Amino acid sequence: MKLKTKEKIYLLIFSIFLFLILFSIFCYYPLIKGFVDEAKELKKIESQLSFLDQKISQLKKAKAIEKEIKGNIQSFKSLFIQKEMPLDFINFLETTAKDCKVELELSRFSEISLKEEERESLLFEGKTKGDFVSTLCFLNKVENAPFLVEFNSVNLFKEKDQNEISSSFSLKVFVK
Repeated sequence: MKLKTKEKIYLLIFSIFLFLILFSIFCYYPLIKGFVDEAKELKKIESQLSFLDQKISQLKKAKAIEKEIKGNIQSFKSLFIQKEMPLDFINFLETTAKDCKVELELSRFSEISLKEEERESLLFEGKTKGDFVSTLCFLNKVENAPFLVEFNSVNLFKEKDQNEISSSFSLKVFVK
């Protein structure tokens, strides 16, 4: 079988074209496959980075919440007085009495044992003397004090010969 020159040229062009296609498939396929694998790896890394960014933002939020909670705990701790030396609370009572123009007499304070109460506290007993509005001002300020205070009893009575109101009170102040 003898091929004509024209057929030889077509066969040669076809074989060169086939060779180029096969060559490009065998040479470029691993390269393209590498690109695809690298793209998959890049997407995987991007998803990991996105996950880490979410975790970082959650940690930042948690730290902000932690700071807020620490501030709240600190302010909560300031509500309690020192068991050994309740001078801050006594000074508060005296200052409040002066501000409200009431005479204050603290008769005693004692510690309440843990068997009776869930939380340790000190029991203060005192008497005041002043006009009605001043006495109520004093009692209101003590009730809204920057300390954890609970009134056990408050007794108001009017002096017979005077326009003044006397009061006696018993209050529980929680300690650290």
